[in-house]
Formats: sequence, structure tokens, C-alpha cells
Amino acid sequence: MDRHGVFGLQRNLLVESIIDVYKKELSDAAACSPPAPLPVEEVTCADHQGEKVNIYCLTCQQPTCSLCKVFGSHRLCEVAPLATIHQQEKAELQQELSSLMAKNDQIQTIISDLELTWRTIEENSRSQKQRVCDQFDAVLSVLADRQKVG
Repeated sequence: MDRHGVFGLQRNLLVESIIDVYKKELSDAAACSPPAPLPVEEVTCADHQGEKVNIYCLTCQQPTCSLCKVFGSHRLCEVAPLATIHQQEKAELQQELSSLMAKNDQIQTIISDLELTWRTIEENSRSQKQRVCDQFDAVLSVLADRQKVG
């Protein structure tokens, strides 16, 4: 390098452009993405500052805090412990996932059967075409022989 060091190097506009695009995409992604949800133990009530969300309002179908049930907007609602509802929802999702996986297996089996049927039809089609061509050639040969005789 000369006495100017890295400042003496020629600018690479392509690399600079790529870096600018990357920085822009990174900032756009950060601006568009929603904030990461807080862990359950840190979620607090919007109406009662510092009060942990620990119950689930079955009527409104939303998590809430105990103070909302006793004094707030959910005092007339039916509620259940948040952990219980979480386990029920998780079990239901696991059941649905298992059902979807079973259906996927059935569909994959049907697809395999259809592919096998398609291959069989293709083979039968080729053999039938060959048989028709052979018969046509035989008839054509017989006609040619008759034409020579007659």
C-alpha cells in the first residue's frame, strides 16, 4: 500500500450498493416486525400497572389480571386460570396437529397410488399402441401380398 493506506484504494460501488441495500432491508424489517411477546410471567395488565396477567376471561376470550375480575371490566365474566387454559389449548392444538399429520399421510399414500396407476396406464398405453401398430403392419402386409397376386 502507498502512503495513503486504505484511503488510497479505489471505491467499489457495487459493494457499497449491496451494503446500502442490506442496511435498508435490515432497518425496514426492524420497523415492520412486531415487538417480541414478553414471557408469560412478565406480562402485566394494561389497566392495573404491575399486576401480572394470570387468568383468562372465557366470556371475552382474553387474558386478564385478578384485579380486573374483582374490580374491573371482567367482574361479571366467567374466568379460569391462565395455565389451565394454556394447557387445554396446547392439547387441542396437538390433537389437531396429529389429525393433520394423519391426513397428510393418507394423502401421500393416495398420491403414491395415483402415481403407480399413472405409470401402469402409461405402460399399458405403450403396449397397446405397439400391438395396434403390429396388427396394422400385418394387415398392410397381407394387403400388399394380395395386391401382388391379383
